[in-house]
Amino acid sequence: MRAWAWAVLVVEAVVLVAMLFVHTRWEDEAQAWLLARDVSPLELITHALRYEGSPGLWHLLLMPFAKLGLPFATLGVISAVAALSAGYLFLRYSPFPAIVRALFPLSYFVLYQYGVVARSYCLLAPLLFLVAILFPKWRQQPLTMALLLCLVANISVHGMLISLGIVAASLPAARRAWPELSLSLRRRHLVAGAIETVVLLALVAMLWPPADLGGPSGWNLSIVHFITTAPFILVHAVAENVVSLLALAVTAVWLWRERALLLFVVPTAGLLVLYNVKYFSPWNEGPLVLLWLAVLWIVLARRVRIGSTRDTLTVAMCATLGVALIVQVSWSVRTVLHEVAHPYSSSAAVVEYIRNHDLVGPQLDVAGYAGVAVLSYFSTDVDLSINGGRPTAYWIWSSAAGYLSSQAIVAHGAEYVLLPVKSASGHFPCLDGYEVVTTFAGGIFYKTHVSEGDGAVLFKRLPGWSGRQPEKPGDCGSVSVG
Repeated sequence: MRAWAWAVLVVEAVVLVAMLFVHTRWEDEAQAWLLARDVSPLELITHALRYEGSPGLWHLLLMPFAKLGLPFATLGVISAVAALSAGYLFLRYSPFPAIVRALFPLSYFVLYQYGVVARSYCLLAPLLFLVAILFPKWRQQPLTMALLLCLVANISVHGMLISLGIVAASLPAARRAWPELSLSLRRRHLVAGAIETVVLLALVAMLWPPADLGGPSGWNLSIVHFITTAPFILVHAVAENVVSLLALAVTAVWLWRERALLLFVVPTAGLLVLYNVKYFSPWNEGPLVLLWLAVLWIVLARRVRIGSTRDTLTVAMCATLGVALIVQVSWSVRTVLHEVAHPYSSSAAVVEYIRNHDLVGPQLDVAGYAGVAVLSYFSTDVDLSINGGRPTAYWIWSSAAGYLSSQAIVAHGAEYVLLPVKSASGHFPCLDGYEVVTTFAGGIFYKTHVSEGDGAVLFKRLPGWSGRQPEKPGDCGSVSVG
């Protein structure tokens, strides 16, 4: 690897390390850590993941560190290592021109959204890039490829769909090559296929929704909704403007010419169906971008091997990809600068206040799922004390869990109530019988703007509170979301 590539990797490492001291963790990061800390591997696999709706590779990776009592910030180190690994693989092994390779490690999803923000998605880039590196050897090493695809499938539901889509899109070529394979290779391919099938079925069984599953429910099966929404999700993921349209159009034509369009279309369609039929959040855009890059890598590497990369269409594909990555680098710059100036989450400030004012104990009740970000900073025993005596520090996505609404928590009568503020405007309601003690700023910044609030308000019970049922709350004020 050349000196310029090492320099890019050093810049990525410096940013990632610096953000370890700046980034404040939010609830989705905390939930995985608390699960890894507080449940056994068997309970995780056989019970807890059904409520999470996600495979457990990330949780199992966190588990040794969490159970050894390491601090919550440890998961940020793990995600930073994953991001740095992805950057190294791209710089060292990808077939793209130097400018494209130099831009990727600093692009938004690998550097920030799945590097600084520590979630299971951080494993997608390094594992997909390993798939791209070994893809030319799939015919000779089917078991190795099966292992990698099974790991990808165990990252998230998105990884499951990507893995399944890559296999499905590769079947026609595999069928054509079958007569040329030796008997031993055929056996290995059959074993690899059996392994992938068993793992997929096991994941489906592991994640099958329980009857008491809480949270978002229902399916949107409207074809019109899919047709009108899916293209916008894909365009928004790449660069959010005409650059996206140009890059996607050029790469689609290029992949069609290379007879590899299915390798991108099939897994991408699976992701877009998931986003439109079941659930979509802006930070779910990353798998689309990482899949796109991995497919372009696989196909371009094939052209490199035959020594044909300077034709007009290939040059145009690389050029539009580079422009799209420039846009993504600009998102990284804006997001990092914003977080240096404004807290991503209020969790760290809340924890500091709780400790400084000796509020640890049953007199403090934490409302809502967003409170797990605060609970993750404390030990298990303290968590349960703060959490109003509820059975776990992590959130149980069950309709039978008995969590109270913010107004019902008022009736519960704790002296202090911590109310997370998720509104992008920062507005929060009044609590009957309580006064505001202080507010904590926080705003989840996504690409170019604050997409939702992540602040908090601490309320204190007023003298003479009677325990009466709360009246309809009004607007009590707002917290800064940056």
